[in-house]
Amino acid sequence: MDCDIEKIFDPYDTRPLKIVSRALEKGRIAHAYLITGPDAAATSLTASAVARLLLCSNVSKTRNGLRPCNQCIACKKVLSSVHPDLLQVEPSGATIKIDQIKDIQRHMAFPPLEGNRRMAVINQAESMGLHAANALLKTLEEPPGYGHLILAALNPKAILQTIVSRCQHLHLGPMPEKAISSSLVKIGIDHPYLLHLSEGSIARAGYLVASDTLKLRDLFIAYLQEKECWEAMLMKLAQRASQDQESFKLLIHIIASVIHDVIILSAIRPDNSDGIDDYLYCPDKKEDMANLALNFDMELLEEYADHVMEMEVHLSRNANKLLMALSLLLFWKNKKFGTLFPYGK
Repeated sequence: MDCDIEKIFDPYDTRPLKIVSRALEKGRIAHAYLITGPDAAATSLTASAVARLLLCSNVSKTRNGLRPCNQCIACKKVLSSVHPDLLQVEPSGATIKIDQIKDIQRHMAFPPLEGNRRMAVINQAESMGLHAANALLKTLEEPPGYGHLILAALNPKAILQTIVSRCQHLHLGPMPEKAISSSLVKIGIDHPYLLHLSEGSIARAGYLVASDTLKLRDLFIAYLQEKECWEAMLMKLAQRASQDQESFKLLIHIIASVIHDVIILSAIRPDNSDGIDDYLYCPDKKEDMANLALNFDMELLEEYADHVMEMEVHLSRNANKLLMALSLLLFWKNKKFGTLFPYGK
């Protein structure tokens, strides 16, 4: 997605930076911070912002806490990624390698060249292999007085717990819906369904746009409505969902959102539907959902919800994604979901 997150996201207004700001005022900066949140771009930007704040030589005090001046030589060097006291590490391929951790150790072995601190930022820290993580522990266990580590990650549970326990954990909550909406508007898209599925992540919103999620949702609804010649739709959906884990999860989320709306529309009377759009994930497809809900069987819904949950479990065990997708989609035909004819007739 062509969206500059820095234009709509100010990390200095978030809780993690406010905590670091207060610690800086009191002279109690931790030797290691772990910044987590649902958006990789936001956590990386927050980690970089912490580094800039701690390396700035002319920090300014505002109503919301301390901020870097962004004008001093230190700030400009950090922004240009040329500050000699800051090492920023990204995964090499799919993982962070042990050699990259050794680079951090060598970096931390020398006192600061400029200012009072020597720092390293590790983005996507959950991608560290076991050997790399164990090597990092040595630096965390005996940090130099001038040294500070900042780890950015999506999921702290994916990081060695002995590392997590040695860091001050700062959690960055979901991105505000307004920020997600602004990012989508910048590329000409303003759709509540994409906001719902983005789950507070601009990176995920970008994935949803790139994946033609609205077209996939509409194809799924058309598949549910079709009573004849639906086999081609079935294979198109199944093959699309079986490309990778993210594609399969996307199909699950789409199915869950459709079920959600069908439940709501099956539970209300036509004369009591004022304001119902606020509770629907797909208000633009309300008429289609209402038609599906006409002969809705609540017991069948519960059975299908269990089936969807089973698919999520199997996905985590690397089961065959094409077979799972076919199982999810054929359920609607086999069980006479909604107004559809049973499979094979």
